[in-house]
Amino acid sequence: MKQLINSFIVGIFILLCSISNAEESAWLNDFSKAKTQAENKNLPIIVNFSGSDWCYWCKKLDEEIFSQKPFLNFASNHLVLFQADFPRSKRL
Repeated sequence: MKQLINSFIVGIFILLCSISNAEESAWLNDFSKAKTQAENKNLPIIVNFSGSDWCYWCKKLDEEIFSQKPFLNFASNHLVLFQADFPRSKRL
């Protein structure tokens, strides 16, 4: 029984991680891929210039708008999302 519960917990964790990664992957970081996708789907590209690890307003915009389900649902049908990130503490 303990092994079944542990397996269930691991399964839920994997599911939650995959949902989180799916939302994160909505933002492309390769402009040529974003451009191709926009042309194929006939959609506009929204570009988010971000300093993801240092810009207060970038973090706030992501937390309050860009990572929210209503925005992601709208964007999936109406926009191609491209993020141009300029972090300070991590190397791209």
